[in-house]
Amino acid sequence: MTSAFDTINRSKLIDICETFLEEDEIRIIRTLLSNTSLELLCGQTSKTILTLVGSPQGDGLSPTLFIIYLEAALKEVRASIQINSQTSLSELSYADDVDFIFSQLTEAENNHNIVADTLAKWNLIVNKTKTEFTNISRTSEDWKDTKKLGSLLVTTSDIERRKNLATIAFRKMYTIWIRRNKISEERLLRLYKTLILPILLYNSGTWATTKTIFEKLNAFHRKQLRNLLGIKWTDKISNEELYHRTKSQPMTLLITRSRRNLFGHILRRPIDIPANLAMKAYFDPSNKPGYRGKPPKTP
Repeated sequence: MTSAFDTINRSKLIDICETFLEEDEIRIIRTLLSNTSLELLCGQTSKTILTLVGSPQGDGLSPTLFIIYLEAALKEVRASIQINSQTSLSELSYADDVDFIFSQLTEAENNHNIVADTLAKWNLIVNKTKTEFTNISRTSEDWKDTKKLGSLLVTTSDIERRKNLATIAFRKMYTIWIRRNKISEERLLRLYKTLILPILLYNSGTWATTKTIFEKLNAFHRKQLRNLLGIKWTDKISNEELYHRTKSQPMTLLITRSRRNLFGHILRRPIDIPANLAMKAYFDPSNKPGYRGKPPKTP
């Protein structure tokens, strides 16, 4: 959706909140939404205008208000969508990014305008030029290029993309790395672990990696650490010494920890969410193995 936070109908939002919040809480929300303004800049000229729609961004309450507003809009969308009576509609939403999952591609295409028109009644504008139709099929591999929340659906492609992004981020800070004689090693490592490593490990808890991929990730990580500290190939330092000096760990351990965190998060969620249902079906001994290729050798 386009500028979703800035298009919220405040009157509708207050009406929704009044159905389950106390009077004092409603008063706080009204105070947040009142007397808000935007400043328009054109060269050296500026003008301030009052806003009557949208929720101010930058505070802790606005995201919650948007989620409440979006859920109310999606309830109307669910009632408006036309699907086969034998199928059910599923949706995935994260902030203002919403995916509707249909059993047939034609159903998705037929309901595209219905979804856009229904959300438009709530001042939520669907950007049709950025709307993508992804057909996940065993007869096509086009879906492998689909990006969801910054990650590709295929692990190997996503890891290569993460490595490229981490390399770009590392090179952007080259002017800092070359001043290693003026900046303490501890501070350099803190910058790396704060600004570079999260880019490399983004969404790593969902990666289905093989032993070979793990080894390549470990090598990539060590290469960046050596470049950071100015360690050349002629300098004899073992991998263990490098990890000890930088107070770092191999990618194997970092990704395993990320997997366990994600696994624990899923187990704490309701048992009827798609992730828990998928795990239950996977480990159900009564289910016959379906279509699958040669399983990867994961550590």
